[in-house]
Formats: sequence, C-alpha cells, structure tokens
Amino acid sequence: HDGWGMVTYYTEDFPEYVERQPHSVKEDSGVFQNSAQTLERTHCKTVMVHFRRLSVGKSAISNTHPFIHEQWSFCHNGTIEDSGKIPMKKLKSYGSTDSEIFFLYLMEQLADPSNSAQSVEDRLKKAVENIRANFKWSSLTFLLANGKTLYGYRLSQPQYDDYYTLYRASPKSADILCSEPMPSANLDWKPLSQGELAVCS
Repeated sequence: HDGWGMVTYYTEDFPEYVERQPHSVKEDSGVFQNSAQTLERTHCKTVMVHFRRLSVGKSAISNTHPFIHEQWSFCHNGTIEDSGKIPMKKLKSYGSTDSEIFFLYLMEQLADPSNSAQSVEDRLKKAVENIRANFKWSSLTFLLANGKTLYGYRLSQPQYDDYYTLYRASPKSADILCSEPMPSANLDWKPLSQGELAVCS
C-alpha cells in the first residue's frame, strides 16, 4: 500500500530504476505492466521488485525500496526498531527508513578493508550477526544484488516465523527469490530456513 519499486541491470554493475512510486501499485497497474513487459523484451539478467508496507518512515520516494548504492540494489522485509543506533562510518541515508540504514551498514561492511580476506557471503553473515545480537528487530530478511549475483537472506523472530518468509524456485537456468510463492504449476518453491543465505548467480 505504501510504495513500490523495480530495479534492473541493463548493464552489469549498474542498477537502474525502471519505476519507483511512493503509493500503492494498484494506482499504477498499467505502469507496472508496461515496466514488466519492457524487462521481458530486454532479457535483463537481474530484476528486483518490492511492494512496501511501511513501518518506519512515511510514504515517500526516498523511503521506497529497492535502494541503490554503487553497483548494489537492496530491499528488506522487517523492522529494526533502534536502527538510528547502528554505527555508520561514512554513508548517510537519503530517506528515513531503518531498511536503508541496514543496507548502507551492509555496504560499509562489504567495503571495509579489514574484511577483505573474507568472502562476500562471510562478510554479509558477520554484519547481519552484529545487527541480530545488538539491536531490536522483527526480521532481517533481505534481497541484495550486484548485477552478477543475487543474495537472499532470511531471519525473523520466532513469533513472526510464518510472516517473514522467503522462497526460492529455480526454473531452467534462472533463480527466483520471493517472499511468497507465486502461483505457477511449473515452479517448485522451497522455503529458506531461518538464518539461510541463498546465493544465485
């Protein structure tokens, strides 16, 4: 109800907004269909779509997922209640959501030279573990992409186990990560377990 956005990589390492609006996609059904058809024609390798239900931050373009930083795009499902206390070194958010702060924190951890010997997967897990252990949150479930690889991570508090879900399907040579299984007789959806990081490339 509170915003929707679509990001793709027409060029590898360069995410671009196909569309991004701070209101319900129901108000833009034609625009959404046209955007989806454009992506189908261009055969983009990576696409990220998010439909927002706000918890922190008003309905505004700057608060609408996915978020972009350099080659990375990101969307988050959940709330980090005390996100303002997350230690940031350089990056500053444009909007007022906990999700964007979470994203930028992950970006700083991936870019930290002291972590350079670790894999991207290990750096992500370490960063998420710090948030998990030191902040109040309902779910840290997210999608993260860089044009080459799509990462999907699922983690929620036990009482929200049935709500903050993430599923994966792998038809032919593709991978789809989705918060809820999309109806299709041709897709075999498998849920990610708590704390699981899916890597699709």
